[in-house]
Amino acid sequence: MERDPRWKDLNIDWGVIQRKRLFGKWDEDLHQSDVGPRWLTQPEVAECVRQVLHDGAESFYVLHAYTLMPNHIHVLLTPRENSQTDNPFPPGVITQR
Repeated sequence: MERDPRWKDLNIDWGVIQRKRLFGKWDEDLHQSDVGPRWLTQPEVAECVRQVLHDGAESFYVLHAYTLMPNHIHVLLTPRENSQTDNPFPPGVITQR
């Protein structure tokens, strides 16, 4: 196996690179999976998820982009500041809706 050409660069965070590689592999496995729940292929379920993403964008985050896949979702968002708490994006806020 060839060594990464960046191996001599001391400013590279190899932990980040490793996490990106693992995420890429996991994501590819999801894309190729023929097993497990595929609820997002149902228009009613996909529409419900889409609506929740857009509703949360009004209060909790800036929604930049998303993609609904048959068995998972990709979401790019930025948490909004919340003046009522120190945590700008309290865990479970979206899942409680």
